[in-house]
Parts: sequence; C-alpha cells; structure tokens
Amino acid sequence: METMERLAQLGLYPTKDTLPFWEALLAGSLVACQCANCGRFRQPPSGFCPGCQHSAVRWQRSNGAGVIYSFTWARHGFTPDLRDRVPYAIALVELDDAPGIRLIANILDAEEGQVAIAAKVVADHRNAADARIDFVLSGTADV
Repeated sequence: METMERLAQLGLYPTKDTLPFWEALLAGSLVACQCANCGRFRQPPSGFCPGCQHSAVRWQRSNGAGVIYSFTWARHGFTPDLRDRVPYAIALVELDDAPGIRLIANILDAEEGQVAIAAKVVADHRNAADARIDFVLSGTADV
C-alpha cells in the first residue's frame, strides 16, 4: 500500500514538508527536521527555517532518547480502543539529540507515580504501523 493511502486511512494528511516525518514513523524510525543552513531543528516541519528563513532541509535520524517536559494522565477513553487502556500517560517529550524538538506521545507500560517531569524516556516503535511514536520510561529524573 502506498504511504499516502496508508496515512489517509489513519486520518493523517501530510504536506510535502511533513511527509518525510510520517514516512519515517511508518517505517519504525524517528526523524527530526533540521535547517541545512543554520542547523536549527524545528517541529512541525515547515518550508523554511524560523531562525534564518533558509529553505534547505535535512532529515536527521533520532535515537529516540529524551526527557519528559510535561505530562498528564488520561482517565477517560473517548474511543473504544482507548477505553481498555485508561489510565494512561500522555507526555510532551523533548528529544536529546534534536534540541528544541518536543513531541506529544503516550508513555507506554507506565504506572502512576512512575512518570515525572525530567524522567528519561526512549522511543518505542511497536505502533509504527499506525504512524505513532510512543515512548517508554528508561530512567528516573535527574533533578
């Protein structure tokens, strides 16, 4: 199945600027958009750098390690597939190898009390077929 068709089935409609990000997720990889001129990372990917206004882009593969910048717990499943998973943690994760990039993602296999701001996480690609990036805890917060 073609990438665009698969993404449309998932309710995702990427632009030419965001397509490489979604293609990588479907392939089980995480990439970050970086300006080829000044090196600044940006998310969401866009046609020009907000720092230097240059249009050249390079896609850098991320190792998926990061820290929790903020989080909350979902206690109500709004769709049938989520009802069996509550409560679950949703976090804003800042990537270690792509400064400034923060992604909203689920923290899988976590219990309440384990998730904390500055806790270390790593990308988990078990839901790659759904173009999802999730994370799992990999260490405690360095506070």
